[in-house]
Parts: sequence; structure tokens; C-alpha cells
Amino acid sequence: MWLALLPLLCVVCALNVFKLSVIYALLGGIILILLLSMRHYKAFVGAINAGAKDSILALINTCAAVGFGSVVKVMPSFQTLANHFLSTKFNPLITEAITINILAGATGSASGGMGIALESPRGKIRRSCHKRTHPPGVVPQGRLYFFRWARCPAP
Repeated sequence: MWLALLPLLCVVCALNVFKLSVIYALLGGIILILLLSMRHYKAFVGAINAGAKDSILALINTCAAVGFGSVVKVMPSFQTLANHFLSTKFNPLITEAITINILAGATGSASGGMGIALESPRGKIRRSCHKRTHPPGVVPQGRLYFFRWARCPAP
């Protein structure tokens, strides 16, 4: 049972102790799994084949969603929708959050919509953020200033 933890420990040690890149650390873990499961070779090959077949569907779905989002991005109605939501007078971070959700719904993909929304309105969000009288990089919430998770984009 403790042998199952060795590949994980191998990856963690390779990353933290030997300061290897993630790819080499994972490759070391995979090689250790292969060495530990030599006697189960036939079952291991079947599992790898099934995993490769199942990953194709996820890859095709992701490509289709990103492709659809790219087509939506070049449509004039997309720019109209983005400009409408970006012209509101709310806090820039709230505006950005609402815009990301609306555009993600318009593109049909959360990751595709977020990528498009964060790419296109960035200049508008930044200008809106710095028009206000907030210190750079900070948006006040009541009397407290929230750093890390309530930052405006840097100028």
C-alpha cells in the first residue's frame, strides 16, 4: 500500500529538493510507476489505451468551445454587447465580473468567454479604474482596503 505513495513523493521531491521543472518531475513519477507496476504490464497498457481514447472527446469538446468563442468574438453584436456592459458606472471590478459572466454565456463556454472578456475590455477597465481617486492597484470597500483579490489592473 505504501508503494502507491512513492510516485507522488518522487514528484514532490523532484520539484522541491532537486528543483527540477514540472515536466521532468512528472516524467520521473511516470517512470517510477512503470517500474513499480512491471508485473501488471498488460493491465497497465490497457489502462493507458482507455485513458487516451477517453481524452480525445474532452480535447475535441474544448477545441469546439474555443473555436465557437473565437467566431463569436469577431461578430459585431459581440462588440455591442461588450461595450454596453462596459459603459456602466459601477465599480470597475464589479463591471468586469458582470461582463465576464455575460460574455461567457454569449460564447457558450466559461473558459472561452473569460479569455475573451479579460482580453477585450482590459484597457477600458484599467482606464475606468484609474479615473477614480483610488490608490494605484487598490479599490476601497467601505473603510477597508482589500489588496490581493480586489486589485485594479496595473497601469
